[in-house]
Amino acid sequence: MEISFRQENRMRNGWLLLSGGVSALFCSLRYEYLSAGLTVFIFVCILTVAAFLDMNTRIIPDSCDIAILIVTFVSFITKPLPLSFVARVIGAVCVSVPMLLAALFRSGAFGGGDIKFMGVCGLFLGWKLTLLAATSAILCGGIYSLWLLLVKKAERKTHIAFGPFLSLGMVIALLYGTPLIKWFIS
Repeated sequence: MEISFRQENRMRNGWLLLSGGVSALFCSLRYEYLSAGLTVFIFVCILTVAAFLDMNTRIIPDSCDIAILIVTFVSFITKPLPLSFVARVIGAVCVSVPMLLAALFRSGAFGGGDIKFMGVCGLFLGWKLTLLAATSAILCGGIYSLWLLLVKKAERKTHIAFGPFLSLGMVIALLYGTPLIKWFIS
């Protein structure tokens, strides 16, 4: 069954609305202060936009990175995550620098948009949640790639958009990060 362009747009818009509603509900239930919940909600909305843009164009625009940077500076005031400045700076480099090195040594390993995106998101999340987000993204992206190989929709050298998996990993880290980290350490 062929899906028309219009149907595809309706489905995409439906997913955007659903993800926005779910994230708004999560933020209103999870955060005691409206300002903190609103900060995280805006962050998740930007992640969603970046994921859909990367799926469609294979580019995460710099405007998404700038928007996340602005939300990060707002988060210094609203404090949705109790993080020190040092934890945030380490979060900015703990995954993005290894991604950059991998891209330098292996052409096509990661795109520049993915690297910048992970850097600014790491500044928002701090180093613990950033490491968890990257691990989740790699696992989800690996499972998806394996599925594509098994159903013969891709070959071994096929490149996929990694931004959606980075965004998903960051949402997983926001939702379950602290309990997962405590479970892993104990």
